[in-house]
Amino acid sequence: MHEYMRNYYIKNKEAILDKQRQDPARQRGRKRKRKEELVKRKGGKCVRCGYDKNFAALVFHHPNGRKGSCARILPSENPASGKFNIDEVVLVCENCHKELHHPECQNPRILEVLA
Repeated sequence: MHEYMRNYYIKNKEAILDKQRQDPARQRGRKRKRKEELVKRKGGKCVRCGYDKNFAALVFHHPNGRKGSCARILPSENPASGKFNIDEVVLVCENCHKELHHPECQNPRILEVLA
């Protein structure tokens, strides 16, 4: 099936891209719906702080350090593709995600006040 779809895309690339350019709102809607489904499957809230007010502020974190934007790869959840596997990621809010990736940026004075 994947080979068929790849060949179809190669043959019809310009027509597919033209259709996408004509209706960007539809593309955004599809991505939003897909992300909403995946967020629900992962529990719907940040695993560190419990944030659940807006799913746009939730991101998928790869604990094993894998790089790449999930926004680009959301449509593909096929584990064989090696792109995105929902079981490999944890759901965190943007703030917790930044803290996970940049622990060296913590402000020691803020940590003293919080203690």
